[in-house]
Amino acid sequence: MSTCLLFPGGTPESLAQMKQLASQGMRTIGASSIINDPARTLYSTWKFLPFVADPAFEESFLALVKSEHVTHIFTRHPVIRRYLEQLIAEHALPITLDAQAFAANSIAHQRLLFEQVDDALRLPFQLNLPDEAPVLSRMHMASMMHHTLRIDGQTSDEKIFALMEIFRTCPKGDIIEIGSFWGRSACLLTLLSHHYTIGNLLCIDPWENLSAHQVGVPEHLNDEAKAIDFESAFRGFIMNLVPYSQGRVNYVRGDSHLTHHHYRPNYTVQTEAFGPTTYTGSIACLHIDGNHDLKHITADIADWIPHVVAGGWVIIDDYQWTFGDGPQKAADAWMEKNSARIARAFVTGSALFIKLSK
Repeated sequence: MSTCLLFPGGTPESLAQMKQLASQGMRTIGASSIINDPARTLYSTWKFLPFVADPAFEESFLALVKSEHVTHIFTRHPVIRRYLEQLIAEHALPITLDAQAFAANSIAHQRLLFEQVDDALRLPFQLNLPDEAPVLSRMHMASMMHHTLRIDGQTSDEKIFALMEIFRTCPKGDIIEIGSFWGRSACLLTLLSHHYTIGNLLCIDPWENLSAHQVGVPEHLNDEAKAIDFESAFRGFIMNLVPYSQGRVNYVRGDSHLTHHHYRPNYTVQTEAFGPTTYTGSIACLHIDGNHDLKHITADIADWIPHVVAGGWVIIDDYQWTFGDGPQKAADAWMEKNSARIARAFVTGSALFIKLSK
């Protein structure tokens, strides 16, 4: 039977690895150089090892490897990794060492973000509209992507870059999002709104399985909606957005159609997590990503676009959607009737972006 030594065993990475290996049937041993390490109670087998700088470490380590038949070692500590590599080589130990360089994943993630930003800047998405605010710096763009992409969601890179661009032309007013789930797009919207001093963000979502049921879509899509843990998604939304709140973000856990009846100047939303947030009753940017039924999205468009100010933006997500055409039919019908109000419209990242005329 394979045995993995996790050292130090109390780090978050080691504890996560311990659970994963245990689920795969591998024996695990935790070890630490701290005598009363609290993590010792989490392992069925726990060993003490001296600090690697201690002359007694080598002998203790080799004895542990032999007595416990260690075949694998997991560590994320850079100094320990380097010393273990040396000992394994010197003693020709038949041990597999799982030890990434310190911050290797973070460095790779950072490099990828800057590559994506550089690609976007080489081929800028030009709106050619007057009175544009300056383009975000390379670091700002990478930072916003970093904070946004750490949250579960389906907002694509193309849509992220398009949102960064349109906010340079946003008038002042509220940011309204219908359908927030875990808060990926909401995170980006509040970062952009704060950077350009646009207005406060209001997220509207029932966070419940029944409201996610859609008509005219493949049944497996509704089966997936039934299986979603919306309570966890709701808690995740709050956890992800609380650091950005400070009176600038709030939510309504409810129906968007009912909520619009209360939306007016000085409309105030108060929640336990975010406290009070006051809205102007005029929308600078409207992001519609709720239920994709033709009936529901038509109602969202009819309810909320009238509140969008001249020069404001409307984004209808999944305009190009694999599972149905509700968003496209509803958006096309509105655009056909309101062509005089449209300054420009384009599709990117499967979303439709509409800028209203001034």
